[in-house]
Amino acid sequence: MIVTTDPLIEDVLGSYRDACGRDLPGYRGHVYRTFNLARRLLPGSAHAEALAAVAAFHDIGIWADGTFDYLEPSSQRAAEYVREHLPQLDGAAIGHTIRLHHKLTSCLQQGGAGAEAFRRADLIDLTFGIVRFGLPRSFVTELRAAFPNAGFHRCLFRVAARWALRHPARPLPMLSW
Repeated sequence: MIVTTDPLIEDVLGSYRDACGRDLPGYRGHVYRTFNLARRLLPGSAHAEALAAVAAFHDIGIWADGTFDYLEPSSQRAAEYVREHLPQLDGAAIGHTIRLHHKLTSCLQQGGAGAEAFRRADLIDLTFGIVRFGLPRSFVTELRAAFPNAGFHRCLFRVAARWALRHPARPLPMLSW
């Protein structure tokens, strides 16, 4: 079952409405697609709240901090939010998951099953479902219909191109092995 609204995600996105501006619909769709994909890759309601926090914050530094080197700022914002609003969750683990989500190889050993599920979910969405880690194509198609792209990938390309022109030695600072 696809989750179409989550109070934690809506609270976070509402807080960053002005920072995200015209890119908010695209980011919102990406957040919900990755959240649903990660939940499908890591079944069990015990992880849902932590995955919602990771999903809501994982790229937020692009807009809130105005940088394409956004993993650390996004991680810090998530950890701070969790400390203030969700003390039952491990803010450090959520921040760590965000820092690992663009790792090109498995992060299971460094971050655990939740981090690996989210890393895979983000890659599935980034590749429009070409990479699916065994998930049915129909599920990805259903998610994309429920949460249209709304220019999200164009936005990433625009931000990446501007960054690469200013930082040609580090065109993709968020990637790691």
